[in-house]
Amino acid sequence: MVAAGQRKQPEPIGPLFLVTNNGSVGYADSAGNLAIAAAWPLAGHFFEGMAYAQKPADKFGYINKRGQWAIKPGFDAAGDFSEGKARVQKGGKWGYINQQGSWVIPAQFSLCYDFSGGYAMAVAGGKWGIIDTTGQWVVMPQHYDITQPWQDWYAFKKSLQDAWQLACLRPAAIAGQRWGRVKNFGHGLAPARHEDGRYGFVDTTGQWKLPAAYKQAEPFSEGLAAVQGDDGQWGYINGTGLWVVAPRFSKAGLFRQGYALVETASGIGYINNKGQLLFERPR
Repeated sequence: MVAAGQRKQPEPIGPLFLVTNNGSVGYADSAGNLAIAAAWPLAGHFFEGMAYAQKPADKFGYINKRGQWAIKPGFDAAGDFSEGKARVQKGGKWGYINQQGSWVIPAQFSLCYDFSGGYAMAVAGGKWGIIDTTGQWVVMPQHYDITQPWQDWYAFKKSLQDAWQLACLRPAAIAGQRWGRVKNFGHGLAPARHEDGRYGFVDTTGQWKLPAAYKQAEPFSEGLAAVQGDDGQWGYINGTGLWVVAPRFSKAGLFRQGYALVETASGIGYINNKGQLLFERPR
């Protein structure tokens, strides 16, 4: 309840960006102005209206865009909201809560990741598998490593010594090729490491769609993928392999909600999908 004479603070409109100040995390608006004071030792990006945050020397909960607790601290660790659920840890195990803070998949996994397309990767008994939104295994925990499915396709590695392979949830078909590394699918393509050590992108049939021409590559997100050239600089390409954002960053993150976190020679900031730097803060 708002006391007499006080006006309820409106929730900020538009994106908020993580910033740090003296080791604490806060949030700035797109002009770089501080919108939520740096008050948490650890905090995440806003997804679906909430961001995880750690109460100083205490547990994790979730805040809204006014910096108020939307889900009170009570978890040992926490992740972003995705498809209405967030992964949280309690008592040494991971599970999922909804936006009201109630458990929808009980804490039972050694580790798990965000939901995407109705699936999430999870670990039980030291092995990776894939669960659906009810917490049921659609790929039993039997792999040394696994990637996030995209339209029923995923990559897996049976053991440390084995090569990566592609497989489909429906039907259980396995593509023939094998690679030294395969990362998560995005927009139907996955970064894969060629036998010469360079990265390109393969489709769900296992065919090379973009040649192995990069020192490193990350999955496509919102139509763009961060790739690293031989000079060590990162930029972004589209699905046809054309440069959309020229390589000029020492580090480059995934695009989320239209923005990506990048690192330059002078600091850390956010760019839009045209490569324009919104603001930058010294490291």
